[in-house]
Amino acid sequence: ASPVPVAMTRVSDGLIIYESPSSRKLFGQMQQSGEPSYVRDLYVDPRDRQRYLKLLRERGTLEGFEVEFRKADGSHVWVSLTASLIEYQGEEMVVASAYDLTERRAVEAEMARHREALYQSEKLSALGSLLAGAAHELNNPLSVVVGMRSC
Repeated sequence: ASPVPVAMTRVSDGLIIYESPSSRKLFGQMQQSGEPSYVRDLYVDPRDRQRYLKLLRERGTLEGFEVEFRKADGSHVWVSLTASLIEYQGEEMVVASAYDLTERRAVEAEMARHREALYQSEKLSALGSLLAGAAHELNNPLSVVVGMRSC
């Protein structure tokens, strides 16, 4: 069995024709008691499927299409899809593989937090330097005045 989540779906209605064990592991068991399952139920934003299909029809294949899916347990997962249009038993199908972006997105969010903290730290450092410079500029004339008073 492939470690990569793979599925084949019918374009016309999104019926899931095949899903690999890795796909079931990532998204959970979509089919309930033998009922058919549809890929459209995975999309958090239904417009993403329309955009995905439009691009797929224009290009024939897609790589790196990032989308948020809803898992069987209701939680969300971001994935990067690679897909191709094929004809199977006289019908237009999509064969797609998914890459879980959860870890990458968590690292990107952490990096953004660190970047923001660094930016704030740099702003405070610049302000400190500005204030030190201003204090020095004020102290020089004041020391002359104070020095003249003691004469």
